[in-house]
Amino acid sequence: MTNTEKFQLAQQAFLNHDYRQAGILATELYMGKKTLRTNRFLFKVLIKEKRYEDAYNLASDYLQEYIQNNDWLEEYIETGVWAGKSILIEQLLIQINPYMKKNEQKKFEKVCALSNYWCEKKEYLKKIERKLRYLGSLSFNEQRVIYQQSYALSKNNWKKNIGELLENEDVHIFLRVTILDDLRKLKITDELVFLNIQGLRNKVVPANFLSLEDTEVYDYYQDYFKTRVEKGDILASTQWDDFKLKLMLLYPDFKGAKKVLGEYKKWYALFKDSTHRNDDVSDFVDKLEENILIWQTLTK
Repeated sequence: MTNTEKFQLAQQAFLNHDYRQAGILATELYMGKKTLRTNRFLFKVLIKEKRYEDAYNLASDYLQEYIQNNDWLEEYIETGVWAGKSILIEQLLIQINPYMKKNEQKKFEKVCALSNYWCEKKEYLKKIERKLRYLGSLSFNEQRVIYQQSYALSKNNWKKNIGELLENEDVHIFLRVTILDDLRKLKITDELVFLNIQGLRNKVVPANFLSLEDTEVYDYYQDYFKTRVEKGDILASTQWDDFKLKLMLLYPDFKGAKKVLGEYKKWYALFKDSTHRNDDVSDFVDKLEENILIWQTLTK
Protein backbone atom coordinates (compact mmCIF):
# COMPACT_ATOMS: atom_id res chain seq x y z
CA MET A 1 0.00 0.00 0.00
CA THR A 2 1.38 3.40 -0.96
CA ASN A 3 1.42 6.34 1.41
CA THR A 4 -1.18 8.08 -0.76
CA GLU A 5 -3.52 5.10 -0.47
CA LYS A 6 -2.95 4.86 3.28
CA PHE A 7 -3.73 8.56 3.70
CA GLN A 8 -6.95 8.14 1.69
CA LEU A 9 -7.97 5.23 3.93
CA ALA A 10 -7.25 7.37 7.01
CA GLN A 11 -9.40 10.17 5.61
CA GLN A 12 -12.24 7.75 4.88
CA ALA A 13 -12.03 6.32 8.40
CA PHE A 14 -12.21 9.87 9.77
CA LEU A 15 -15.32 10.61 7.69
CA ASN A 16 -16.86 7.37 9.02
CA HIS A 17 -16.12 8.55 12.61
CA ASP A 18 -13.69 5.65 13.05
CA TYR A 19 -11.13 7.89 14.72
CA ARG A 20 -9.16 5.02 16.19
CA GLN A 21 -8.43 3.53 12.77
CA ALA A 22 -7.78 6.97 11.30
CA GLY A 23 -5.29 7.61 14.10
CA ILE A 24 -3.46 4.31 13.58
CA LEU A 25 -3.02 4.94 9.86
CA ALA A 26 -2.06 8.60 10.27
CA THR A 27 0.43 7.76 13.01
CA GLU A 28 2.10 5.17 10.76
CA LEU A 29 2.39 7.78 8.03
CA TYR A 30 3.72 10.45 10.38
CA MET A 31 6.28 8.16 11.99
CA GLY A 32 7.47 7.16 8.53
CA LYS A 33 7.77 10.72 7.27
CA LYS A 34 6.81 13.86 9.14
CA THR A 35 4.91 16.36 6.99
CA LEU A 36 2.74 19.32 7.85
CA ARG A 37 -0.22 17.78 5.99
CA THR A 38 -0.10 14.58 8.06
CA ASN A 39 0.51 16.57 11.22
CA ARG A 40 -2.63 18.61 10.69
CA PHE A 41 -4.72 15.54 9.92
CA LEU A 42 -3.45 13.58 12.93
CA PHE A 43 -3.95 16.65 15.13
CA LYS A 44 -7.65 16.69 14.20
CA VAL A 45 -7.95 12.96 14.85
CA LEU A 46 -6.40 13.28 18.32
CA ILE A 47 -8.79 16.12 19.17
CA LYS A 48 -11.74 13.92 18.20
CA GLU A 49 -10.37 11.23 20.51
CA LYS A 50 -9.96 13.86 23.28
CA ARG A 51 -6.24 13.09 23.45
CA TYR A 52 -5.45 16.74 24.04
CA GLU A 53 -1.93 16.39 25.42
CA ASP A 54 -0.89 14.18 22.49
CA ALA A 55 -2.39 16.71 20.07
CA TYR A 56 -0.61 19.60 21.82
CA ASN A 57 2.75 17.82 21.67
CA LEU A 58 2.19 16.86 18.03
CA ALA A 59 1.41 20.44 16.97
CA SER A 60 4.61 21.59 18.66
CA ASP A 61 6.54 19.81 15.89
CA TYR A 62 5.32 22.55 13.54
CA LEU A 63 4.76 25.33 16.08
CA GLN A 64 5.98 28.08 13.76
CA GLU A 65 3.42 27.09 11.13
CA TYR A 66 0.63 26.99 13.71
CA ILE A 67 1.61 30.44 14.98
CA GLN A 68 1.54 31.89 11.47
CA ASN A 69 -2.02 30.70 10.81
CA ASN A 70 -4.63 32.36 13.04
CA ASP A 71 -7.14 29.51 12.76
CA TRP A 72 -4.51 26.93 13.61
CA LEU A 73 -3.17 29.05 16.47
CA GLU A 74 -6.67 29.29 17.93
CA GLU A 75 -6.94 25.49 17.83
CA TYR A 76 -3.49 25.16 19.39
CA ILE A 77 -4.41 27.51 22.26
CA GLU A 78 -7.65 25.69 22.99
CA THR A 79 -5.92 22.32 22.84
CA GLY A 80 -3.06 23.49 25.06
CA VAL A 81 -5.48 24.67 27.76
CA TRP A 82 -7.42 21.42 27.62
CA ALA A 83 -4.13 19.51 27.76
CA GLY A 84 -3.28 21.20 31.06
CA LYS A 85 -0.73 23.62 29.59
CA SER A 86 -2.51 26.90 30.26
CA ILE A 87 0.55 28.61 31.77
CA LEU A 88 2.74 27.55 28.84
CA ILE A 89 0.12 28.92 26.43
CA GLU A 90 0.14 32.22 28.32
CA GLN A 91 3.92 32.35 27.99
CA LEU A 92 3.68 31.68 24.27
CA LEU A 93 1.15 34.49 23.78
CA ILE A 94 3.43 36.90 25.62
CA GLN A 95 6.37 35.79 23.47
CA ILE A 96 4.55 36.38 20.17
CA ASN A 97 2.58 39.40 21.35
CA PRO A 98 4.91 41.97 19.65
CA TYR A 99 4.23 40.33 16.27
CA MET A 100 0.44 40.44 16.52
CA LYS A 101 -2.04 43.17 15.70
CA LYS A 102 -4.16 44.59 18.51
CA ASN A 103 -7.28 42.74 17.38
CA GLU A 104 -5.32 39.46 17.22
CA GLN A 105 -3.95 39.99 20.72
CA LYS A 106 -7.45 40.49 22.12
CA LYS A 107 -8.83 37.56 20.16
CA PHE A 108 -6.28 35.03 21.41
CA GLU A 109 -6.41 36.31 24.98
CA LYS A 110 -10.16 35.74 24.84
CA VAL A 111 -9.73 32.27 23.38
CA CYS A 112 -7.38 31.38 26.23
CA ALA A 113 -9.73 32.81 28.87
CA LEU A 114 -12.81 31.05 27.43
CA SER A 115 -10.95 27.75 27.17
CA ASN A 116 -10.06 28.00 30.85
CA TYR A 117 -13.67 28.88 31.72
CA TRP A 118 -15.15 25.92 29.86
CA CYS A 119 -12.52 23.43 30.98
CA GLU A 120 -14.21 20.28 32.31
CA LYS A 121 -11.54 19.68 34.97
CA LYS A 122 -12.70 22.25 37.52
CA GLU A 123 -12.69 19.86 40.50
CA TYR A 124 -9.29 18.53 39.46
CA LEU A 125 -7.94 22.10 39.22
CA LYS A 126 -9.22 22.96 42.70
CA LYS A 127 -7.37 19.90 44.01
CA ILE A 128 -4.17 21.07 42.32
CA GLU A 129 -4.58 24.54 43.86
CA ARG A 130 -4.88 23.04 47.34
CA LYS A 131 -1.77 20.89 46.88
CA LEU A 132 0.15 23.82 45.45
CA ARG A 133 -0.45 25.85 48.60
CA TYR A 134 1.19 23.13 50.68
CA LEU A 135 3.86 22.12 48.18
CA GLY A 136 6.66 22.35 50.75
CA SER A 137 5.07 19.63 52.88
CA LEU A 138 5.28 17.09 50.04
CA SER A 139 8.21 14.92 48.99
CA PHE A 140 10.48 16.36 46.31
CA ASN A 141 9.09 13.91 43.76
CA GLU A 142 5.50 14.92 44.59
CA GLN A 143 6.53 18.59 44.37
CA ARG A 144 7.84 18.07 40.84
CA VAL A 145 4.66 16.27 39.72
CA ILE A 146 2.25 18.76 41.31
CA TYR A 147 4.13 21.72 39.88
CA GLN A 148 3.92 20.29 36.37
CA GLN A 149 0.20 19.76 36.92
CA SER A 150 -0.17 23.36 38.11
CA TYR A 151 0.37 24.53 34.51
CA ALA A 152 -3.28 23.58 34.00
CA LEU A 153 -4.42 26.48 36.21
CA SER A 154 -5.45 29.80 34.75
CA LYS A 155 -2.80 32.50 34.99
CA ASN A 156 -4.56 34.32 37.84
CA ASN A 157 -5.15 31.19 39.93
CA TRP A 158 -1.61 29.96 39.30
CA LYS A 159 -0.03 33.29 40.23
CA LYS A 160 -2.17 33.56 43.36
CA ASN A 161 -0.75 30.31 44.71
CA ILE A 162 2.83 30.45 43.48
CA GLY A 163 4.53 33.55 44.90
CA GLU A 164 5.19 32.31 48.45
CA LEU A 165 6.80 29.13 47.15
CA LEU A 166 9.82 31.16 45.99
CA GLU A 167 10.95 31.69 49.59
CA ASN A 168 9.89 28.32 51.01
CA GLU A 169 13.01 26.41 52.05
CA ASP A 170 11.08 23.13 51.88
CA VAL A 171 10.48 23.56 48.14
CA HIS A 172 13.42 22.14 46.18
CA ILE A 173 15.78 24.79 44.82
CA PHE A 174 15.38 23.52 41.24
CA LEU A 175 11.63 24.11 41.55
CA ARG A 176 12.14 27.55 43.07
CA VAL A 177 14.35 28.50 40.12
CA THR A 178 11.83 27.03 37.66
CA ILE A 179 9.01 29.02 39.30
CA LEU A 180 11.06 32.21 39.08
CA ASP A 181 11.77 31.58 35.40
CA ASP A 182 8.10 30.87 34.68
CA LEU A 183 7.19 34.16 36.37
CA ARG A 184 9.83 35.87 34.20
CA LYS A 185 8.30 34.41 31.04
CA LEU A 186 4.91 35.74 32.16
CA LYS A 187 6.53 39.16 32.67
CA ILE A 188 5.35 39.41 36.27
CA THR A 189 6.39 42.80 37.68
CA ASP A 190 5.46 42.17 41.34
CA GLU A 191 8.27 42.39 43.87
CA LEU A 192 8.70 38.95 45.43
CA VAL A 193 11.15 37.26 47.78
CA PHE A 194 13.39 34.51 46.39
CA LEU A 195 15.37 32.10 48.58
CA ASN A 196 18.53 31.27 46.65
CA ILE A 197 20.93 28.31 46.84
CA GLN A 198 23.03 30.18 49.42
CA GLY A 199 20.05 30.48 51.75
CA LEU A 200 19.73 34.24 51.20
CA ARG A 201 16.33 35.87 50.76
CA ASN A 202 16.50 38.50 48.02
CA LYS A 203 13.82 40.79 46.70
CA VAL A 204 13.24 40.09 42.99
CA VAL A 205 11.09 41.37 40.14
CA PRO A 206 10.87 38.40 37.72
CA ALA A 207 10.22 40.50 34.61
CA ASN A 208 13.53 42.31 35.11
CA PHE A 209 15.68 39.20 34.67
CA LEU A 210 17.27 37.86 31.52
CA SER A 211 16.71 34.19 30.76
CA LEU A 212 19.58 31.97 31.88
CA GLU A 213 20.47 31.40 28.22
CA ASP A 214 20.87 35.15 27.65
CA THR A 215 23.26 35.77 30.53
CA GLU A 216 26.94 36.55 30.05
CA VAL A 217 27.97 33.56 32.17
CA TYR A 218 25.92 31.08 30.10
CA ASP A 219 27.15 32.58 26.83
CA TYR A 220 30.79 32.31 27.90
CA TYR A 221 30.57 28.65 28.90
CA GLN A 222 28.43 27.67 25.94
CA ASP A 223 31.24 28.91 23.68
CA TYR A 224 33.84 27.22 25.88
CA PHE A 225 32.24 23.78 25.67
CA LYS A 226 31.30 24.21 21.99
CA THR A 227 34.99 24.81 21.20
CA ARG A 228 35.94 21.65 23.09
CA VAL A 229 33.33 19.62 21.19
CA GLU A 230 34.63 20.96 17.87
CA LYS A 231 38.15 19.89 18.88
CA GLY A 232 36.88 16.33 19.37
CA ASP A 233 36.57 16.25 23.16
CA ILE A 234 34.11 13.38 23.64
CA LEU A 235 33.35 14.35 27.27
CA ALA A 236 32.60 18.03 26.60
CA SER A 237 28.92 17.62 25.72
CA THR A 238 28.12 15.63 28.88
CA GLN A 239 30.17 18.02 31.01
CA TRP A 240 28.28 20.99 29.54
CA ASP A 241 24.96 19.37 30.46
CA ASP A 242 26.19 18.92 34.02
CA PHE A 243 27.55 22.47 34.20
CA LYS A 244 24.23 23.91 32.98
CA LEU A 245 22.54 22.32 36.00
CA LYS A 246 24.97 24.16 38.27
CA LEU A 247 24.24 27.43 36.47
CA MET A 248 20.52 26.82 36.93
CA LEU A 249 21.04 26.51 40.68
CA LEU A 250 23.03 29.75 40.76
CA TYR A 251 20.50 31.66 38.62
CA PRO A 252 19.62 34.52 38.80
CA ASP A 253 22.03 35.80 41.45
CA PHE A 254 25.42 35.25 39.85
CA LYS A 255 26.80 38.18 41.87
CA GLY A 256 26.18 36.23 45.05
CA ALA A 257 27.97 33.21 43.58
CA LYS A 258 30.95 35.39 42.62
CA LYS A 259 31.44 36.36 46.27
CA VAL A 260 32.15 32.70 47.05
CA LEU A 261 33.56 31.34 43.80
CA GLY A 262 35.30 34.39 42.38
CA GLU A 263 35.16 35.45 38.71
CA TYR A 264 32.87 33.23 36.65
CA LYS A 265 35.57 32.34 34.10
CA LYS A 266 37.26 30.31 36.86
CA TRP A 267 34.14 28.45 37.98
CA TYR A 268 34.49 25.36 35.85
CA ALA A 269 38.08 24.84 36.99
CA LEU A 270 36.93 25.07 40.62
CA PHE A 271 34.12 22.59 40.04
CA LYS A 272 36.45 20.18 38.23
CA ASP A 273 39.48 20.35 40.50
CA SER A 274 39.02 20.35 44.27
CA THR A 275 42.67 21.06 45.06
CA HIS A 276 42.27 24.82 44.61
CA ARG A 277 39.15 25.18 46.77
CA ASN A 278 39.03 26.74 50.21
CA ASP A 279 36.54 25.48 52.80
CA ASP A 280 33.80 27.92 51.78
CA VAL A 281 34.10 26.98 48.11
CA SER A 282 34.16 23.25 48.94
CA ASP A 283 30.99 23.55 51.05
CA PHE A 284 29.29 25.53 48.30
CA VAL A 285 30.23 23.08 45.53
CA ASP A 286 29.15 20.14 47.71
CA LYS A 287 25.76 21.80 48.20
CA LEU A 288 25.36 22.23 44.44
CA GLU A 289 26.32 18.60 43.78
CA GLU A 290 23.98 17.33 46.49
CA ASN A 291 20.97 19.20 45.07
CA ILE A 292 21.76 18.09 41.53
CA LEU A 293 22.03 14.45 42.63
CA ILE A 294 18.65 14.61 44.38
CA TRP A 295 17.01 16.20 41.34
CA GLN A 296 18.57 13.78 38.84
CA THR A 297 17.35 10.85 40.96
CA LEU A 298 13.81 12.24 40.85
CA THR A 299 13.76 12.85 37.10
CA LYS A 300 15.18 9.51 35.92
